[in-house]
Amino acid sequence: MSRSWSISCGLMLPALLLSLAACVSGMQEYEGSAQQWQEEVQLQDGRVIFVTRTEYYSAFCGGGGARCVTSRGPAARGKIEFEHADERAVWAERMRPIILQVDRGAPVVVATFVSCRQYLVYGDSNRSVPPYLAFRYEGGQWHKVPVETLTFPPQANLLVSDAGFGSWTSLERKKEFNSRRGLSKAYLGVYPKRPLCQ
Repeated sequence: MSRSWSISCGLMLPALLLSLAACVSGMQEYEGSAQQWQEEVQLQDGRVIFVTRTEYYSAFCGGGGARCVTSRGPAARGKIEFEHADERAVWAERMRPIILQVDRGAPVVVATFVSCRQYLVYGDSNRSVPPYLAFRYEGGQWHKVPVETLTFPPQANLLVSDAGFGSWTSLERKKEFNSRRGLSKAYLGVYPKRPLCQ
């Protein structure tokens, strides 16, 4: 390598890194694309209900009219809609829902975090929030309750991802997907030893 090439590389690399840092620091997160599907969900009493699931993905946009880039990694927000007691119940949080059950007559959603960004919405640097949160639907509103107080088995009964299944997911297809090797056990049930955001 010639001396002139070494000098030019030495000058270009810091400039490139500075440009990249400026680009990343100027990025802002917005809600980007969404994936929606219908899903069969089996409850602990044997009933099968139909829910509408939506996952919203993050879009990161730079300043100065830069194009937005949608992340198809972990969803930024999850939503579940279903009928309960003659009304439409809608759960929506910046978490991944893994369980929908009925506990002593009330619907309950158990959800977990898929990224540090999500965790910091609910938690803090002292890790004071557990890795799983439960939400109980009563009086037309969702209320946080301790996971330890729930009476149903802590196994996931929701599809852990949209998984490209299209607009409909049956119990059979969901069971097949959720039993694949390589899926983190943190999404297949309440896993007490799950590490939090590092």
